[in-house]
Amino acid sequence: MKNIDINLRSKTVIIGERVNPTGKEKLSKAMKEFDLPYILEIVNDQIKNGCTIVDINVGAEAVDESKLFSMLAKKLSNLSVTACFDSFNVNSLESALENYQGRAIVNSASSANKDYEKIIKLASKHKSMIILLPYQHKTNLICEDRIEALTPLLECAYDNGLTKDDILVDGVVMAVSSDIGAPKETVKFIAWCKEQGLMTVAGVSNVSFGLPNRSAINREFLSILVNAGLTAAIIDPIEEYYETITASYLLRGKDEWCMEWIEKNRYTSLNRLYI
Repeated sequence: MKNIDINLRSKTVIIGERVNPTGKEKLSKAMKEFDLPYILEIVNDQIKNGCTIVDINVGAEAVDESKLFSMLAKKLSNLSVTACFDSFNVNSLESALENYQGRAIVNSASSANKDYEKIIKLASKHKSMIILLPYQHKTNLICEDRIEALTPLLECAYDNGLTKDDILVDGVVMAVSSDIGAPKETVKFIAWCKEQGLMTVAGVSNVSFGLPNRSAINREFLSILVNAGLTAAIIDPIEEYYETITASYLLRGKDEWCMEWIEKNRYTSLNRLYI
């Protein structure tokens, strides 16, 4: 299990999103039946793709979240990856954190959840990082709405001994198919957070929900978010997204002499010579 390597100065980190049962019948079935080998296979595939953090969402119908979280937490403690436990249920999160060896990430304390204070206290107790989700039930959520919803979350976090180094602020990515202005408002909020010295995270693929060729939209949006200062992206850890991040840093002058880009693509270029 690795330490969490996230800070405002580092390259945007990818948090693997594949352990999520939404729309995945086989994974949902595995979660109901406590099929740990199948779930951990998905985790290990993401590790092989270079992922150092994985989001663990077990919120399928009829799943015993607390029991499954406790079982997975013990297994994940032995892997070279950091677990990000994804639930709004206090008992489920507590079950995960009590059985996890190391520093986890709690996803998340939401302004729309009456238990957000309990979740923040839980993260503080277990010395975990926490994602604060400044969501409001509005059709068109603008940057200022996010800032308004974030204020009590931050105050609660600080009151419970957490610092900016313990907090990731969720950008609240909404589908562009439902609100054409939604991506712009998320980017504006990410940039505002960076100005405040706050680290950020975003579920990037939410932006393309309901549209064809989602990967193309996700890549472009990821690039825009990285340019705005995004700290971590919750997304499928495929090679194209790592390349998007690395290319963005290159073009922003953060890869001196282009050495990281050259090294990353050295073997790919050599292979092409012999094809």
